[in-house]
Amino acid sequence: MNIRKELRELTEIYNFPIQLDYTYKNGDNFQDFCDTLNDEIFCLEMIYYSGAIDYLKENDNSLRESLEIASEHCYQIDYLSSEVLATLLYQKRTTELWYNKISDKVEKLFKKL
Repeated sequence: MNIRKELRELTEIYNFPIQLDYTYKNGDNFQDFCDTLNDEIFCLEMIYYSGAIDYLKENDNSLRESLEIASEHCYQIDYLSSEVLATLLYQKRTTELWYNKISDKVEKLFKKL
């Protein structure tokens, strides 16, 4: 079994923004892989105003969800911007995609190792 190939396929199938095959390191167990992946998700950013605005328009037009996330993370209004709100939402959605659709499949791959 080629775990890197299977991880690459899962990345493509789910249009996951992080290359799972690059995240995997030889000798990783599933927990190590998840820890590394969570760190990578935390590093995802929306860095340009126009991209952030477009993302928010498509995914949270009312800003309700992104403002709720910001509140949960104790952001002060002075530090909020479209980039911060889009980043928080993008990270949350990526985390949800990982845990709701992909992680069980990857865990099965690790069990076959």
